[in-house]
Amino acid sequence: MARKYRRIRRPKTSDTSWKSLKRRFKIKKRLRRFSLTLLVVFSVLLTLGVLYVWHYFTRPFARAAGTFESGSSWTGTALLNLLWLEVGEIGSETEPLANLSVIILNPTLGRFTAINLPLDYKVYLPSQGKHPLRTIYGVGNLLDPKHGIELTAKSVSYLLGIPIDGYLLVGSEGLQQLNQLSGDIENLKDYLSIKNITLLPQAAALGHKYLRTNLSLSELGRIIYFIRGVRTDKIEILILDPKDLRDQDTLDQHLSLLMKDKILAEERLKIQILNGTLKPGLASFAARLVRNMGGEVIRIGNYERQDLTKGFLVLDESGGYTARRLAHVFGVVDSRSPKSTTEKRADITVILGLEDYQKIF
Repeated sequence: MARKYRRIRRPKTSDTSWKSLKRRFKIKKRLRRFSLTLLVVFSVLLTLGVLYVWHYFTRPFARAAGTFESGSSWTGTALLNLLWLEVGEIGSETEPLANLSVIILNPTLGRFTAINLPLDYKVYLPSQGKHPLRTIYGVGNLLDPKHGIELTAKSVSYLLGIPIDGYLLVGSEGLQQLNQLSGDIENLKDYLSIKNITLLPQAAALGHKYLRTNLSLSELGRIIYFIRGVRTDKIEILILDPKDLRDQDTLDQHLSLLMKDKILAEERLKIQILNGTLKPGLASFAARLVRNMGGEVIRIGNYERQDLTKGFLVLDESGGYTARRLAHVFGVVDSRSPKSTTEKRADITVILGLEDYQKIF
């Protein structure tokens, strides 16, 4: 990773409205915050001792109220979308958010993208009405059972048309103390210098107090390794305005360039998505997710049954990259060969059940 970021490279596009949202922004500050947070993870392992190694390998930090489980561990080869939530007081479960972003790590394109969301933008919550993004975490934690992180992740996923794989909930006070502790450091590699190792006990204490995440230590290690290798021209910060979120077609057009899964796109498999429930809009939203990842969706529709609880895949051969990615994104574990003419129209058919709807909406 380069030591200084003087500007954000702007992709060539004739869409002036989209250009306006990618205005000059201090990348250094946001990357520095993200890097500081990840550094704390390694502080934990190095300062706790052998008896706690296994515990912190699988779950190094406390989890936030109303968290959600990720489908599988990130291997460092596929896309990873992380929800970044910053609150003033980490102990408060109802405090409004000070920052809400999505961090997209795309190893297939070698890209790092951070999307900053407008906190005052209102989204509709089932049975709760419209609420601004800054309050969704707190609203979810007022419910029984608490699901503040899950509700925020679903809202952001639906808004942007991307899956959310994990989260980092950080306290503003902790970030400020960590900045003061580390001093003026510009490069992520400098955080792991011999000089800074002496600060690890203090950094670990701050992490336990001000950080919540569902990522394992191995996943966070892979994230650091990936960030270290990203070229400067592959780093991008987007600051979205409310008008950008209202123009879904233009939003998807540009986000798909950033989160396109190169391997999935190169397989060029034809995909159809069928709704196996009575819940409207499920197949359409699933198709949006797949298209934003670079998949070719040739058809959406209803399955012959609308009472499915669990979804599944229909394909001739199992084990392909596209099939594995779709299974991960939609949380399906079963598959079978095509039987009907409808199922034979595509290389892969994704049939969604009620559990898929509950995961998305």
